[in-house]
This record gives sequence, structure tokens and C-alpha cells, in this order.
Amino acid sequence: MPDTVKDPRFADFPATFKGRVLRAGESDFAHTRQIWNMLRRDETPALIVQAADRNLDAVMAEAPRELAIALILLNAPPLPGIPDAVVGTPIVAMLVIYTGDLAEYEAATAGLWSLARPLVTQVAESTWTHANSIADPFEPAGRPQYLRGGYMSRIDADLANVALEQLASCPRTTPPSVNCLITLPILGGAIFDHPEDATAFSRTGAEWLYEVSAHWDDPADDTAHLDWVHETDELLRRWATPNAYINLTTHRGAEWLPRAYGTDEKWRRLVALKEAWDPNNRFAYNKNILAAAQELGS
Repeated sequence: MPDTVKDPRFADFPATFKGRVLRAGESDFAHTRQIWNMLRRDETPALIVQAADRNLDAVMAEAPRELAIALILLNAPPLPGIPDAVVGTPIVAMLVIYTGDLAEYEAATAGLWSLARPLVTQVAESTWTHANSIADPFEPAGRPQYLRGGYMSRIDADLANVALEQLASCPRTTPPSVNCLITLPILGGAIFDHPEDATAFSRTGAEWLYEVSAHWDDPADDTAHLDWVHETDELLRRWATPNAYINLTTHRGAEWLPRAYGTDEKWRRLVALKEAWDPNNRFAYNKNILAAAQELGS
């Protein structure tokens, strides 16, 4: 088991892995805790496929509101606890955030641990800011980045197999790097406390967010990485909903944008707001509502 980080981009990760196993009844942890798990693609079946086949959706549907997870599918980087033989092979990093009563922790997470055996499990006290940035070393600033994404209503074994096969086809870089990611955070909680038309971004049918992203250094690798994102996204769209979270995908054109926001009524309201508050379209370098409305004649 390696106990040092070989890649300088992950120099901050040892601090992330410090801490101890969380036990119900302990009182010296803050209100937010994180568990970082590495689920490796085993011989047969792959652990993420096994977890999906055992109905991860059902487990999370029964989970308390205070429990959230994000699955990060990637080719294993050289991190503490990851055997050398696993580095470079597809794994799932599962970030688990629990903000409830510590005494209820074991019961809240029992369903998750019944699905698959983690390769590495680490628990540490955390803040929301730190938990929200724990995956940043996988997407370092200054590298070209391209991503597409959307919402999904479910995760199943077929999806997991497609995702793992796509990771295996990720373009290889020299030196090796974490350059292909498929991220699946679960949604729920407060975002469903209000009706669909109460917010600009749509949530109908959105049980999971998905994001396919590529990150690289050499301009000669542009085409390979763009093609990988496009191909992976097209394959995953079998599970996608018509709506989407606007910030986590590239623009897909005028016809796509109204659907991404959800209902026709919401689109009309957004167009009216844009025309009233930004008629000259000064804020034009985005997934632009006014430009799309003019193209569609709406």
C-alpha cells in the first residue's frame, strides 16, 4: 500500500486522508463529516455494477435527508491506500457526506455498505467548503477542460457498465494523469422543497446529476479528449432527462436550451426577464437566452 503521493498534483491529499474511523457516540466531530471510499472494478462483477444491480437508487430513497453521495468514476490515481496494481484502472471514488446526528450515522449509512466492499475507507471531520472542493485536484486549474452533463432519473447496472467501459477507453497521456471523469452526485433534499416553476433551474425527474469531463495539457490531445467526451455523453444520454442543470454542461444549441430549463412557461418568463433587464444582451457569453429566443422566434 503506498503511503505517499507520487503525483505532485495530489500533494494536498494526505491531509484529506488523516482522521479515524467514525464510531457512533463519539462527540468530538463537527456537524459535517465526510467518508472517502475507493471502490475498485473487481474481476466480476465490477463493484459499481454490483451496487447498481442491488439498487443503489432504492437505498438512497430510504436514506435520511442528511445523507448525500457523489460517485466519481475515474482511472485510479496514485493516492494513499491505492495498491500500485490498481493505479490506472477504473475505480469509483464515493464521497459520502453525512450532516445528521452522529448517533444515527451507522444506521444512516448501513444501506450503502451493504452494496459493495470498499477498497479504501477514510473518515474525517470536514467543513462544507472542504467537502465541496475535495475533488479539485482531479480538475486542476490551468488545464484545458471540456464537459457535458445533465440529469438522470436512475442508475442501473447497464449504465455502470457503459461508464466503466468508457473509462477504459479514455485517451492515455504522457505522463499518466487523471484526465477523464464521470461524476454522479445524487440530488434531493432542499432542491425539491419548492415547485418546479419556483426556480429558474429545472429539477423534474432529477434524481442524479451526471457530468462527463476531460482534462489534458498537450494541444495535440485536444481532438482525442473532445471525442471521448462526446462519445461518452451520447452513450449516457440513454438515461438522461430532457432538462439539465445549466452550469454543468456545454451549450447544445437554441433548441436544447428551453428544454434544459424545463417548462414552456418558465422559458417564456426567462425570455421576458432577459428582454426587460438586459435588452442589449451585454451578458452574452453564456448559454444565451436572448440569442436562443431570437433564433427560435420565441
